[in-house]
Amino acid sequence: MNINKNISIVYDTETLNTIKIMIKEGFDKLNSFFSVKSSKFKVYFELKEKFNEIADKLRNIKSFSNEFAYFRFIKRKILHIIYQNCEDKNYGHYDFALELFDFFMEIWDARIKLNKEFSQKELELYETRQISFKRRCHKYRREFYLNIYHPDGEYNEKEIYNIHKTLME
Repeated sequence: MNINKNISIVYDTETLNTIKIMIKEGFDKLNSFFSVKSSKFKVYFELKEKFNEIADKLRNIKSFSNEFAYFRFIKRKILHIIYQNCEDKNYGHYDFALELFDFFMEIWDARIKLNKEFSQKELELYETRQISFKRRCHKYRREFYLNIYHPDGEYNEKEIYNIHKTLME
């Protein structure tokens, strides 16, 4: 873990509230994608912009490096699913995209709880959750690359091999 157990966590409430609002807006935008009848690409680009804003905010908070890494992972998967559905409305996997976003909300809530109720007990609980989150992240990665992602020639054979190698670990 990259948390020093001897240092209490100090955070900027205003920044975290701003990020929380942005996350809620991103979730609402993701949900709206499923009911949009007009240009879905417009919603895709709006969602991508919202996700990039969230990532920019998280990137600047060093104590949230785990959450930033998880957000980047989730962001890429959700945007891929949304983009594919813009190109082919039968692509599907909406439930997976929503599940990923729910997963991030769980990660976010765990971190906020640690910050608000910081204690040795909360720190230990947070570290235990991190182990669980890491396992779930691996499960989601595996599911995504084995059952959802369809290569489009963007990756060469070596890159695909490396992706599959990480899935085996």
